[in-house]
Amino acid sequence: MRTALVLALLTLLAACAPSGRPGGFPGGLAGTPRSCGIRPYAEVPLTLSQNTPLVQARINGNPVTLLLDTGAERVLLTQEAVHRLGLVVDPARTFTEQGAGGAFSSAAAQVRDFEFAGLAIPDHPVAALPYRLPANATERVDGLLGVTVLGAFDIDMDMPGRKMTLYGGTVCGDTAIPPWREAYITAPAEVSPRGRMHMQVRIGGHTLMALLDTGATASVITTRAALASGATAEQLAAAPVAVMRGVGPQPVPVRQLSFSEVQIGPERFAHARLLVTDSGLGPVDMIVGMDYLGGRRLWFSFARRQVFIMVPPRR
Repeated sequence: MRTALVLALLTLLAACAPSGRPGGFPGGLAGTPRSCGIRPYAEVPLTLSQNTPLVQARINGNPVTLLLDTGAERVLLTQEAVHRLGLVVDPARTFTEQGAGGAFSSAAAQVRDFEFAGLAIPDHPVAALPYRLPANATERVDGLLGVTVLGAFDIDMDMPGRKMTLYGGTVCGDTAIPPWREAYITAPAEVSPRGRMHMQVRIGGHTLMALLDTGATASVITTRAALASGATAEQLAAAPVAVMRGVGPQPVPVRQLSFSEVQIGPERFAHARLLVTDSGLGPVDMIVGMDYLGGRRLWFSFARRQVFIMVPPRR
């Protein structure tokens, strides 16, 4: 059912005409094919607060601050935001989510006036979290912007430049993406049934499948994957333990461990420190978070199932 909801929303997004913009919503990425080619459709300022990217939107005419979260399946709003915005909650309709901190259920709240980047997002249910998101000392965060919206586009995510550009159109086999002049690398990716972007990462010569997650402040690996990548049970037992908060309801115990080498694309990081936990990673071995993504310009092509990463300048 969740997959059907995602596909249905993407179809609506491709067919819906945004307010104040001629020519309709950018089609072809998720809807009926048009002539080949893409163009920038909207540019979104990014604010980095406590190493998390935030964007602005409007719901029922009211401004909201959302965490840009490529690891979130859908749009989620805090319970406080749902009440403030006057949204109707249907307790009989629930979503079951899995995140750092465990599984949780959220009632559906119907959004009928959702504007993001000047685009009118079609009416659809969002998840109403039954508790607060992890505290942000400088910003009130009203919820998460997930891939039910982001996956309708190809996305140029320029973290150092503090902006994100949404591209619409039709990606064909000969469509040139990304339109960058600077050098970049191309990495094959997988789009999960829930619409999230995965790519391969190598640690200690072992290949892992990692989720690219802008909602995670740090990169995380499972205990099983850590052991397969060269860590020992003795090293894990001796590693310092800390507690972090995620989207789930429970605190997450983590251990910090150094790995001899982490390779993402052609980049190699010696003695890289990762957090080790088994909470909330689901079927993936690893989450690549903002400790890597926050310093790079990336292109997420949901249509072509590729990730492009601009080569950082040599220091």
